[in-house]
Amino acid sequence: MATANITWVPFPGPNTSSQVLEYKKNTSLIWTTYNTYGPLINSASITGLLDNVYYDFRITTNCSIGGPSAGAIQPNKIKFVCPNTVVESNTITSVDFDVYYGADNLTKIEVKLYTTAAPTVVIGQQNKILTVGHPSGIFSGIFTGLTPATNYIVVVTIIGKLTDSKDCTNSISTDDAPDCLPINITSVTAS
Repeated sequence: MATANITWVPFPGPNTSSQVLEYKKNTSLIWTTYNTYGPLINSASITGLLDNVYYDFRITTNCSIGGPSAGAIQPNKIKFVCPNTVVESNTITSVDFDVYYGADNLTKIEVKLYTTAAPTVVIGQQNKILTVGHPSGIFSGIFTGLTPATNYIVVVTIIGKLTDSKDCTNSISTDDAPDCLPINITSVTAS
């Protein structure tokens, strides 16, 4: 869960009776009142907000004459956190991944494979990219043709609607090659 620390400059005029702090998901049309404050208060913290979600915030000033007046909307990203990711090496030459995501405001998830030595992107491996069309799901993929007994880093990058991003790293090693590999017959010809 995330917390938004909000500050503002109050307008403590003689007509100001209170200030109302409101917030909403930026995909919603409905504002939620967080709290009402006196005319001189200039900060508050909203707790219990969702991670990886953009929110809009505003202060509405209530006046004894003339009615309420809403301030400008202040868009804000709360806190990007890494999604739960499972990375496994099921063979000596491959790495599988499952990214479990859930957020209204993710637009893309990108998965890259790096060597731990350089660290550079592994040549010949395509980045795995998912354009997020649903607020939650599982993004799965596999990197193949890898070197046995090698350390790798799988980097999951989550990208938000406002181009905010976060890199999440996962270390993995491919398994050792067996000491004696079986020899497969490639063809049999009758004579």
